[in-house]
Amino acid sequence: MEEDSLNFLKERDNSHSILDQAASELTRIIQKATERCIPKVVSIKRAKPWWSPELKDLRKELGKAKQSIESNRENPNLKEEYRIARNKYFQAIKTAKKDHWNDFLEKEDTQTVFKAMTYTKDFQDQRIPDISSESSFEGKCSAFRSTLFPPPPTTLKPQWVGYKQSKKWEWPNLSQIELSNACSAKIQGKTPGPDGITQEIITKAYKAIPEIFFTLFSKLLNLGYHPKCWKQATGAILKKASKPDYSLPKAYRVIALLNCLGKISERILAQRLGYLAETTHLLHKSQIGGRQKKSAIDAALLLTTEIERNKQANKKTSILFMDIKGAFDHVSKNRLLDICKKLRLPTNLISWIASFLQQRQLKLSFNNQIESFKPISTGIPQGSPISPILFLIYIRDLFLSNSIKFLSYIDDIALITNSSTWKKNIKSLERATKQIYELSSKNAIQFDLAKTELMHFSSSKLTKNYPIKLPNSEIIIPQSLIRWLGICPKALRQLYIACVTSIADYASVIWWRGQAHFKDMMQSLQNLALRKILGVFKTAPILPMEVEAGLKPSKIRLDSNIRQYAFRLAKLSPNHPINIEKASLIQYQANLDAISTPRRKRYKPTQLDKIKESINQDFNPSSLEKIIHFNFPPWKRETPFRVNISNSSKEDAAILHNIVFKHRDKDTTYIYTDASSTEKGIVYNGELFGVTRAIEYASSIAYTGQKFKIYSDNQAGLYRLKTPSDHPGQANQIRAIKAAEVIRAKGAEISLNWVPGHTSVEGNELADKLAKEATTIQPTSNETSFGLLGMTVKEYASDQWLDTLKQYELRSNQSPSTYSKLFPWKIGSKIKLPSGTTRNTASAFFQLKLGHGYIKSYLHRFKLTNNKCICSNIEAPQHLLISCPIYKTKRKEIFKKIPLSKNTIQFLLHTKIGIELAIKFINITKIATRAWHLARTLEQEVIEEGVVVEEERGEENEEEAVEEIREGFDLLTIS
Repeated sequence: MEEDSLNFLKERDNSHSILDQAASELTRIIQKATERCIPKVVSIKRAKPWWSPELKDLRKELGKAKQSIESNRENPNLKEEYRIARNKYFQAIKTAKKDHWNDFLEKEDTQTVFKAMTYTKDFQDQRIPDISSESSFEGKCSAFRSTLFPPPPTTLKPQWVGYKQSKKWEWPNLSQIELSNACSAKIQGKTPGPDGITQEIITKAYKAIPEIFFTLFSKLLNLGYHPKCWKQATGAILKKASKPDYSLPKAYRVIALLNCLGKISERILAQRLGYLAETTHLLHKSQIGGRQKKSAIDAALLLTTEIERNKQANKKTSILFMDIKGAFDHVSKNRLLDICKKLRLPTNLISWIASFLQQRQLKLSFNNQIESFKPISTGIPQGSPISPILFLIYIRDLFLSNSIKFLSYIDDIALITNSSTWKKNIKSLERATKQIYELSSKNAIQFDLAKTELMHFSSSKLTKNYPIKLPNSEIIIPQSLIRWLGICPKALRQLYIACVTSIADYASVIWWRGQAHFKDMMQSLQNLALRKILGVFKTAPILPMEVEAGLKPSKIRLDSNIRQYAFRLAKLSPNHPINIEKASLIQYQANLDAISTPRRKRYKPTQLDKIKESINQDFNPSSLEKIIHFNFPPWKRETPFRVNISNSSKEDAAILHNIVFKHRDKDTTYIYTDASSTEKGIVYNGELFGVTRAIEYASSIAYTGQKFKIYSDNQAGLYRLKTPSDHPGQANQIRAIKAAEVIRAKGAEISLNWVPGHTSVEGNELADKLAKEATTIQPTSNETSFGLLGMTVKEYASDQWLDTLKQYELRSNQSPSTYSKLFPWKIGSKIKLPSGTTRNTASAFFQLKLGHGYIKSYLHRFKLTNNKCICSNIEAPQHLLISCPIYKTKRKEIFKKIPLSKNTIQFLLHTKIGIELAIKFINITKIATRAWHLARTLEQEVIEEGVVVEEERGEENEEEAVEEIREGFDLLTIS
């Protein structure tokens, strides 16, 4: 196989036509099956989702009225009929659009809210104007190709005579589990390439014909070849935002849509290279981006920690930020292959890379036109799963200097130096840039001068006097600010969390230290969001709103972000750059503490120290669960047991299980496991341990031909054992796999199965009883699991929130009708409203519960009305819900099953059953809604002395009254 791959690299092999035919045939078969089984959506240009038969009838009436007036223009009655028909038609359209939009917003699926978010952004016409004076489609395509797809640097071809791959790279043939994981990967919302085959279609096709897939992809990867039909892409041309001149090609970007079948090979090889990057010296340690379990936040935290530590040592820190020009597009194929050759990577991998990068084709698509396929020779293709790791390999040799520190994130590179003076820093950076420029020239890499920036970390303005001269004689002036690394009520809540806090909190683990000004800014943002989410007045109390919306106060959320990051670090490998830095800080502090002189330097904690200490009180690091990092290579992630989890309901699954158990054969052993929680333990850990012990027990008694069926009622535990990884619970997984391999070696079979709990399954009921008894036994281990630690971290945020609420309760002069006096605190992460509740109804509900809304006892405080209901009693939330005689009939109808003792505002607004009834009552009566209040206000005119006088109003007076009321309410409500 190695010799076959070498033949391809030496361009002596012409036998790949068979593999091209096989790939084309697989593509054709899947396309044909797709056309046969999946109906095509017919898109009509002028179709409107809000259009209805009623609007069609009104449109016909308007047409008839228009014809009548054209035949007799002098008839005033016909003109009036036409005006009425026209107004009725357009008013109906306006109403239909509004209703359709509201119905769309009130959907509770996860995608709708994000789609709505995109609709709120400024619309940008994507039609492409004339480009570089080219008006024809072909001319525009030519202009785009010449600018957006520059040819990569030209370098010499490597020679392959006598090449031998190194034995240090573990690189077996393709395994079944690798292919299965690649074909079953869940990639939502990915547009297919030119062949129209999506990842979802591939998943179903693989399940139907796994043998054909495995045969073809084994040949392709083991030989090292990427078929021509999978090297085709569609290039969608999109405008870049806020560009001054859209007649220039550089004002656009290309989204390359690759064929998903080809991405299977790319994904498999990317996984393998990613594994090697973490377990060998394939990449430089400073390369953070594009790697497993490493993020932009990690890179930024490493940078800030370096600055803080230098500051403590009275050293000055200077950083030169550089950007590799063109990144993926400027990669030279020959140079990349030469680097792979020097690393002595596996021959079939190098052969595949060579095949992957050559003879690629692209067709551009814009303005509803698509060109034919044309060759493209630009670097590494954008959008491929393997492109980031190939690029990292391409630039790995830039980081050779030992005089300074490097930190890189994909194509962003930071050169970091420190010394006692700025002059020394500049000299150090100039030496380093000279070396890196020489290396970049040797490796066919260029830097983008426009994105090269220098920063001296000091509050002094004198640092501007220390610029740097680059090897190309360009002068870079220091900057003071640099951007690096881009550092329904339920639906609205989700939108706020996903689209607002995710942006506002970005990198908060780096900058959040409890600063009051940051806390006030973030809280103001949250207060605005709370009013939008719940639909309440501006004066509504903040803490009760947060409880009702299920949103923690901003300070607690930011503190929780710090603890969650610390928890993440605890689960990472000791060789992770952040953990290496953390260990270095501990040693640095120990060295300072060892100084016994009276004037020894006091250690000032860095942000990384504060992050580490945020959860240190919750566990003993030496007792923490151990994880063997990167224990499972991508090709060894298959378990020697089957895991079966039924999709049936609990009741149906229990009935089926009992029938199978009743007719079991003598060679099948049924083992049931269960777990029960304790004060210092969680059920999940017990379930994992129980199933593992069951497998080990089975391995000790197994004989040839025997079958074991192990049952657990915990699906999460079964899924964990099914998927080998470095996640918590790994120790049980390793033990379970070893024991199952012993069972298989003895000629026996084993399967793990889900059984529903508490459904009269005898074995499960007995296991449950024994598990409860076992909780009285002293534990044999003092190990702290990550599952328990993670739960403790979450509980800390909840405890912090409850403490804040208790302090709120202690305020003096609280009225008995305030939220905290009426309702016990119930904190959670969801809005507690029935599914399908409309926004208007939800808004009225929260106004009633908070006591701030279209309720006269509240509006009377602002002199907008008196405080009397139409029935002459004081109008308060409790009155409207429980005692107002106007709604007596509706109340009896809806609340008839409620005992008199439970007919309270606490029951109706603060319990699950009561809330459902209250929502139903609000839906029918419309109480506390804006429309309800405006309508009943028009029936009575408020006199300053509090006398209510009924009177008939003309149309003009009615509109004027409504406008006056609205003006008053706008002072209290949000738009």
